[in-house]
Amino acid sequence: MADLAATITGVTFLTPIPALIAGAIALPVLVTFFLLKLRRRPVRVPSTMLWQQSVQDLQANVPFKWIRPSWLLLLAILILAMLLLALARPAIDVSAARAKNVVLLIDRSASMSAMDGPAGESRLEEARQRARDLVRSYRRTGFDGRIAVVAFASEARVVAPLSADFAEIERAIDGVTPSDQPGDVAPALALAEGLLQSIGAGQEGDRPEPGVVVLCSDGSFARDSGLTLAGAQLRFERVGPDPAAGRVNTGIAALSAMRDYEDPTVVRVFVRLENPGTDEAPVTLTLRLGEEVVERRAAVVPGADEHGRSGERAVTFDLSDRDGGVLRVGLEPGGVLRADDRAAVVLEAPVRPRILVVTAAETTEAQDRARWILHEILRELRPASIETIAQTEVSPERLDSADLVIIEGVTLGAPPRGPSISLGAGYAGEGPRPGEPVSNGTSFISWRRDHPLLRHVALDSIYVRTPRPIDVGQGDIVLARGRGGPLIAIHEGEGPARLVIGFDLAESNWPVHFGFPIFVAAAVDTLTLRGKADQGFAFATTDAIVLRSDEGASRVTVRDSDGNDVVPPREVSGERVPIGVIERVGVFDVAGGLPERVAVNLSDSTETAIATRDEIVVSGEAVSGASRAGSAPVEVWQWFVLAAGALLAIEWLVYALKMRS
Repeated sequence: MADLAATITGVTFLTPIPALIAGAIALPVLVTFFLLKLRRRPVRVPSTMLWQQSVQDLQANVPFKWIRPSWLLLLAILILAMLLLALARPAIDVSAARAKNVVLLIDRSASMSAMDGPAGESRLEEARQRARDLVRSYRRTGFDGRIAVVAFASEARVVAPLSADFAEIERAIDGVTPSDQPGDVAPALALAEGLLQSIGAGQEGDRPEPGVVVLCSDGSFARDSGLTLAGAQLRFERVGPDPAAGRVNTGIAALSAMRDYEDPTVVRVFVRLENPGTDEAPVTLTLRLGEEVVERRAAVVPGADEHGRSGERAVTFDLSDRDGGVLRVGLEPGGVLRADDRAAVVLEAPVRPRILVVTAAETTEAQDRARWILHEILRELRPASIETIAQTEVSPERLDSADLVIIEGVTLGAPPRGPSISLGAGYAGEGPRPGEPVSNGTSFISWRRDHPLLRHVALDSIYVRTPRPIDVGQGDIVLARGRGGPLIAIHEGEGPARLVIGFDLAESNWPVHFGFPIFVAAAVDTLTLRGKADQGFAFATTDAIVLRSDEGASRVTVRDSDGNDVVPPREVSGERVPIGVIERVGVFDVAGGLPERVAVNLSDSTETAIATRDEIVVSGEAVSGASRAGSAPVEVWQWFVLAAGALLAIEWLVYALKMRS
């Protein structure tokens, strides 16, 4: 009886007003039909002996009469009652009837932002509406338990603890915001299980209170096996389009940028596109560096294969850059999921090198002219600083403080710890260095045109009056040769890079040649740029971001393009400042930290696929979401219509039996 009472408590009528109006009209009409006598035409007969029944009817032939007990009237009233109840759309809520505690799990992962809801809204809005409908149905049925709300994406958090305040629960549901993180339902199930188990025993002693977990999600999870839930019944409330329906969404699944190893001024951008739909998708990619459009390119992404795997297409861009910046890639036309229509990487601006030039204490006029030309070229490269010192002022500390050391016509006692360029001089110890001067002049007879230092440089018209052929060893690469041996070589093995030129600039016509500035720029880029800004970086929406603090900064703040704080400001207590997870896609400004911009991308194939499913397997049991059980009461008006039909058949049988008697 207790179960029956609970079930009755869970009955509600979705449209009671039309049923009441119809009942107020139909019931008096039915009773009137049984009260009214039929009008009969008077007929004269010789005798009424054989018409006794007619006489009795004549005596009762009055406009109205009292209702006599009649099975037909009772059956007619029951039939009318069944039809009126069916018109009121009766429904029962099994979860409301049996559960004492309900936990609503609302998926807010990236795929839930897909704009393919019934009215063009997002899946998250559809999920919130389902949750609101469920709470309102519980309130109508007199539910006396408690409800909690848990929102989840890659992690889960309690939005509202178990409470009987329906208004508070609805406010918590409205407060669930979208994220661009991939979805993982396992933490949400574990949190719901913990909420229900933390209640402990109810008022009935050791008997645990029953619990129901309602999952409002599209079912797009990368991890869909090994899910467990103990101590509660799971109801899956699937949102989004039918799984059999076509998916229309092409997104950026991966983006990376890297400087070319041989030529650091060349940046290669790699973009991987995915298309979960069955038809191929023509798209246009736009590459921007900062606010400037670098290139637009059309591409066709193939559709999914017969196994449902998304079609893929790779697109690469090449651009020239020495200053760094934010590389953005946009996709047009965008799909129903906007988070994967754009991606960005931050290509660090090259650290402007501090250049130290070491020269002889006394120089000739020709050497001064060559040095002036070299220094003017170096200034055009905009280094952080250029300092010139004599050989007598050299110290290990001064050498170590420079990012690049240029040695002009002198020999140092030990090589610098960082990269260096030797011009007709060198250093003691291992590594390539110029040998003894040769009196016979020479021109270049060969050079490596494929090397980034000489790719755009011609040496055929260069003459060296006093060459000093270079002694090369293991790890040294000869870049150019004269008649007497190697004249330009570079060490690219272990240790810092060392570029050696086997002649004094003043002993050649190279400084006034048009290719010399190109060579110097390429040499500085190769020796100082590589390894410092060779690869663009970006974070995923699940990464814990750690930044470096800027010099003199007391706090680090991360803001979006509108100037809003993305995370609370972090106090600086050391060189590394933990920022945490930024769960939305975009490029964010960093104040007080390094780097000054941070790019966050979705880059998740599962979310780009925006798949939906009709069932999930939890604790080894398949839970269907096609019936939408749990989001609203289950309508049972069909049973009342069937009952009316059965009663109509019984009425016909009773009437037939009376007619025969």
